Amino acid sequence: RLQPADCTLPAEESERFVQVLPTPDLLRPLTEYDGDATKLRDVERQLLPLAKLTRLPQRLRLLTLFKSLDDRLGEAMRQMCCLQGACSSVRRSAVLRNLLQIVLVLFNYINYGEAPSTAEGAAAPSKQARHVDVQSLTRLVETQSYGGPFAKFNMLHFCLQELLKQRPELRRGDAAQELGSVAAAASVSLASVKLALERLQEDLAFVRTELYGHRKDYAPPEESEEEKEEEEEEEEAPVEPQGPTSFDLEENDTASEDEADAASRSPARQQRKGLVERLLSFGIDTLSFAEEW
Repeated sequence: RLQPADCTLPAEESERFVQVLPTPDLLRPLTEYDGDATKLRDVERQLLPLAKLTRLPQRLRLLTLFKSLDDRLGEAMRQMCCLQGACSSVRRSAVLRNLLQIVLVLFNYINYGEAPSTAEGAAAPSKQARHVDVQSLTRLVETQSYGGPFAKFNMLHFCLQELLKQRPELRRGDAAQELGSVAAAASVSLASVKLALERLQEDLAFVRTELYGHRKDYAPPEESEEEKEEEEEEEEAPVEPQGPTSFDLEENDTASEDEADAASRSPARQQRKGLVERLLSFGIDTLSFAEEW
């Protein structure tokens, strides 16, 4: 068996080893070799134990996932929490809200010749505010005035000037205090976060395939015999068929109640909570968080 704890290679070296692994056709002579291992070359003797393993490429990929999963999950969680914190700061910021109100009035006055009506239920359509898109906000610094109080005086400076007239109690650090987390979130790439989550989802599908489709290939011979005995006992006392394992994320449990009862009746199966089950549980937890976020 290829146990993660038995491999001292770091995650990067494990991934590199998967990339240089010989093809199944090249490993087939070693797989079928039953002679004296001392007659083989050094490289062949080193590959012989691996060549005897079933589903070797898939096992090595699981090993790489096991070693790199914690770092990948931690980085994805850090970036998503950073974005979530920045969004919360933007929604709660009173300084930004007041500034956007001034920008809205200025935008309507410049583009439509009149300021929006502040009266509730205004009947005149021309007095209703037109919304400002994000692209227009980025152009505030591009609109400069030649007669401003200082060089390169632009429309954003004018909006800030008006904000200070309305709220003279504001200080330089107020905006930084309310929007401090936005600067860190600006360096986060949404495309990179999406790509990382898509790769985690692909890895999750791969682990599910190995878990449900090739479980016996990962079980040692003695456990396979026990499973056969259990299947014979189950045939004598048939029960209703069970579907795939259900996961309860709130309870941080990776097995359904029915499977837990069956596992309690089978000590060997209860002890075998291996690599595939843990990877599947971690992947589901992360994707559920991402979907809810």
